[in-house]
Amino acid sequence: MKKYFSATFFSFLLANPYPLLPYLAYGAFGAMMGMMIYKGRNKLLKFIFIPSGIFFLFYGFFGMMNFEKTISTPDYFWYFKTNSELGIFMLLLIFTVLFLEQKSGFLNKLSVLKRFSRISLTIYMFETTTSEIFRIALLQVWPSWNQTINGCLLFGTLNVILWIVILFFWAKINFKYSLEYYWVIFFKRIGKDSTKMEF
Repeated sequence: MKKYFSATFFSFLLANPYPLLPYLAYGAFGAMMGMMIYKGRNKLLKFIFIPSGIFFLFYGFFGMMNFEKTISTPDYFWYFKTNSELGIFMLLLIFTVLFLEQKSGFLNKLSVLKRFSRISLTIYMFETTTSEIFRIALLQVWPSWNQTINGCLLFGTLNVILWIVILFFWAKINFKYSLEYYWVIFFKRIGKDSTKMEF
């Protein structure tokens, strides 16, 4: 029992490579960026998140180049990889919002991406189920698919295509019964409006 308690406690603080509480900072970054975009604070967005994105990008790359990596075991390589990904996502989001969207309304033409973003939490929670279904089905026809790059690429592509189809039909009823749908209802009940389900 003592080991289970220690494992649970330290998984919140020190787990390698993804401790729970420190990784809440990722959510905080996303919330801050979202509020700045929503409020039109573009100068502040540039001032804070362009340097932050560059820092995390190079910090992650530096760590990945200096630590050994393994495929199946959590280690510091995966920690640094995640930090570099955070930097990439920050910079891509800023570039998209400040340049592509401002110049031509580019994002308004990408209905597929907008659908994914509107119910991203729902997809995150249920994608495991769809990927497991594909994994089992693919193993029946191609037992060694997960040992090849082509097999892994096919696996990922099938998952994305499935969700594109699901979101196409789900959008027709405005994503009713998604987690975000209930999120909006909850906040309306306590007197706060949410833009999560609005275009």
